Amino acid sequence: MHRTSIQAQRSVAASKTLTLKLVAAVRAAEGGSSASRLWAEAYRAVIDPLKSLFEEVEIEFPAKIRAAKHWAILIVRLEREAEVAANSQWLNFGSLPDVETRIHRFASRNDWNVADCVDLWMAQGCALRDAVEQLGIDLCNPDVSQPDVIGVCSLCWKTGEPFKRGDGFFCVEHGNVGSDSYQKARDRTLWRDPSQRLKPRISFVWHHVREIRAQLPRPLIVEPVDLIPMAKVCRGLEVDASSFRHVLFDLSVYSPLLKRVNRHFEIEKVRPNAKSQMKFLAAFDPMLPSLFALQRRMHEVMIQDNRILLDRLIYAEACLEADTRRRSNRGPESAPSPKELGRAVVPYVFSYSGMDSVVVSFS
Repeated sequence: MHRTSIQAQRSVAASKTLTLKLVAAVRAAEGGSSASRLWAEAYRAVIDPLKSLFEEVEIEFPAKIRAAKHWAILIVRLEREAEVAANSQWLNFGSLPDVETRIHRFASRNDWNVADCVDLWMAQGCALRDAVEQLGIDLCNPDVSQPDVIGVCSLCWKTGEPFKRGDGFFCVEHGNVGSDSYQKARDRTLWRDPSQRLKPRISFVWHHVREIRAQLPRPLIVEPVDLIPMAKVCRGLEVDASSFRHVLFDLSVYSPLLKRVNRHFEIEKVRPNAKSQMKFLAAFDPMLPSLFALQRRMHEVMIQDNRILLDRLIYAEACLEADTRRRSNRGPESAPSPKELGRAVVPYVFSYSGMDSVVVSFS
């Protein structure tokens, strides 16, 4: 019975159907806020292991009425769990330790296929996130004093401003939602290369990020805890330089792993000194006139801790490589099957936002 439920509810179509059902039910109901009505409807609609996430938040944050802040906590944990679970399926990625996730525990306890559980988690999770956005529920983070005022573009590696009509940040190139560049970048976020393994069901950008990271020494892979000070910078807070680790190395050593970035920005000329790296960042991440001071502070953080800069470069490399492969993979033999098109794909979301709350949730 459980396996049948998973098979029926882990597709993109099922995810969209669930969103429509939730939104319609909330709008038809009377009394209370959209956040509280959606919480009740969603709890009844989702199945394990995702149902247990609602129960966990309810236990940790007792309240008679569920508010937007509870949705913020749930969405952060939902997305983090998906990332950890998908990582655990990455058989060749030995740099990350094995972590037993909620999804693994439920799969083992009920004799479910882990990959099916990940698909289900993402399909229902996407439905919840879409419902939250359609109902205009503000995902304010209860663990921060104010929302981010600057961040990484939702569609590429460049720094962006807050989107005026919803969640996320957009750089100058992708700020116009009707432009061709916006649509191409959005399509990239869910694209899968035909050569990718069927499992885990992750986007090519995520796939390629892991391929590159697997070739790095473990000490150079940035962890969420390393990004807490950067998250505070993104909120416009004053952060003492002592909060950041000093990790400096010659980025040109890793230019062979970053071929697309190297071709665009000549990373082989970036030496281990602030002057060279700041000049490189001016080309790699053009300044936003309206947020010049904050963006410069972000750049200063990256040249103080080169792991954070390398992390952004890896993401840029994956985006550029995805664009190159998408252009070359044209033709009937590269087209995905109808079955493949109907399955949920986990995108890769690059952000510094809420890192402190993520660390608290998983400590």
